[in-house]
Amino acid sequence: MADTESIVREETPNAVIERAKKFLREGCGCSPGSKGGPCSREFREETVLFNLNNCLELTSGELDLIILANIQAFTRNDYVGTKRNGTSRCTYQFQSVLICKEMFLHLYGISYSRLRRLKEHYETHGIYPRTHGNTKRLPSNTLPQSTTENVHNFLTNYVEENAFVLPGRIPGFKSEDVKVPEIPVGEDVIRTCVTPRKVQSVYATLQKEKERHRCAVKLLPYFFSDEELKGSNTDGTHGKHPLDSSKLNSLRVLVFSKFPVECTTERDKLWKQIKAKINDRCRAIKYAKRAN
Repeated sequence: MADTESIVREETPNAVIERAKKFLREGCGCSPGSKGGPCSREFREETVLFNLNNCLELTSGELDLIILANIQAFTRNDYVGTKRNGTSRCTYQFQSVLICKEMFLHLYGISYSRLRRLKEHYETHGIYPRTHGNTKRLPSNTLPQSTTENVHNFLTNYVEENAFVLPGRIPGFKSEDVKVPEIPVGEDVIRTCVTPRKVQSVYATLQKEKERHRCAVKLLPYFFSDEELKGSNTDGTHGKHPLDSSKLNSLRVLVFSKFPVECTTERDKLWKQIKAKINDRCRAIKYAKRAN
C-alpha cells in the first residue's frame, strides 16, 4: 500500500504506466484470483495498460465520475445522502473478476488518498461531480475592480500610442474578422519537406487552406500513415509512441512558411496549440479504427 500511496498528482503519465508495469511483474500478493492466486495474474498486461491509458487521457472530473460509478456498483451499503461515522466496505471488480484495492488503483491510475476522498464524497453526495473548495471564491490578494480597470485603461492607451499596427488593422478600430497574413509557399520549400511525388498535392493543400491549424491537420497524411497516427502522439506521452520529430519539424516549416509569425515565443505557443489538434486527430483515427 505504501508504494501506491506515493503516487502524487504531479507524476507524469509515463511514470504511472511504468509503476503499473512494475506492479504487474511483482504481483499484488492478494488471493482473490483463481486457485487462490493474486488477482494481478488474472489479466494480461495489454488489457491493464489499455484501460490505464484510456483513463490517463480523461480529464480529472471525467475520471472522478468513473471511479464514483465503480464505488456505487461495489459498495455494500446503499444508504447515500447522509454522512456516516464509518466508511462502507467496498469490494472491487474489473471485467466481472474480483480484484484487490491495489489492483483497482493501478487499473485506473489513481492514488489511495484520491480513492478515499472519492468514497467520502460518494457517501455524502452520491455520483455528483466534485467542486474545489475555492470555486467562485475570490483569492485574498484580489485587487479592487477600480484598480484593475485603471491598469487595463493604461495598457490600452499605451498600446494605441506606441504599438506597431498589424497588417490589415486600422488604428483605434477593432475587427474580429482580420485574417492571418498568408504567404505563398514555393515548390522549392516544399521539396525540402516531402518526397517529389507529394509536392503537387502538398502545394494544392497549402493553397486551399486558410487557417493555420486546419492546414497542419490536412497535411498530416503526407507525413504519417493512419497506422502511425493511431498509436502515437506528438510527444510520446500516455504510453504511446512519439511521432517522428523530423517529419513534425517539416510539417512545422510548411505551416509557418504559409502563416509566418515573427515572434519566437508566439510561434512556439501556436505550435503547441497545433500539436494539440494533431493529437486530437490521432485519437479520432484510433477510435475510428476500433469502431470498424
